[in-house]
Amino acid sequence: MADQVRDLIVKTASDRGETLASLSRKVGRNHAYLQQFVQRGVPKGLPEGVRRKLAELLELDERALGGPEMAAGERPAVLMPTPIRGNARIGAALQWAGTVPLMGQGAAGPDGRFEFNGERVTDILAPPSLASVRGAYAVYVVGDSMEPRYYSGEVIFVDPNRPTRRGDFVVVQVGGADGEPPAGYIKRLVSREARFLKLEQFNPRKVLQIPAQRVLSVHRIVMAGQE
Repeated sequence: MADQVRDLIVKTASDRGETLASLSRKVGRNHAYLQQFVQRGVPKGLPEGVRRKLAELLELDERALGGPEMAAGERPAVLMPTPIRGNARIGAALQWAGTVPLMGQGAAGPDGRFEFNGERVTDILAPPSLASVRGAYAVYVVGDSMEPRYYSGEVIFVDPNRPTRRGDFVVVQVGGADGEPPAGYIKRLVSREARFLKLEQFNPRKVLQIPAQRVLSVHRIVMAGQE
């Protein structure tokens, strides 16, 4: 039951354009509260006050979040991802089938930097074209560095098998320094050179230069009006 509740929170938050951090603050807790609940099972169950506020924010029956009224064996509904501001072309007509892993997330740092250590948070419904693709995954957008193309709280889908070209939107994993976990960036690819990977961000508009030796992967974002 606990895993079903965590999966439901992640999926529904995505549908509503929320992040776990934003929801945590709205229910009166610190920004990492729900992330700890989803990823590490702490606390084991949501307190009644948190459940009630979260149910209102996500427009869910409180029982689906683990309330005592949930009948034995009863399972909360699995919700479909819905279009969000930046990705209107996904559209309601798109059929969803199968799942891909939703990878690690966290509060945004400078230039939209987020922790990206390969940790699998949960599984999320995916388009048929990605559900059977080896290595495909999804991540949350954190921060506003790519607005108005991508907004904080969106879920984006990634196909690591697609070749990347100048102008593609990509998820880049960069090795951490001094024992820090790897970081992720969602940006537009400018160029890959011998010494630097150059990435464009929109807000504020600038080009980032990442030393080539620190780049672990560059994966193409798909299913978001960018094919």
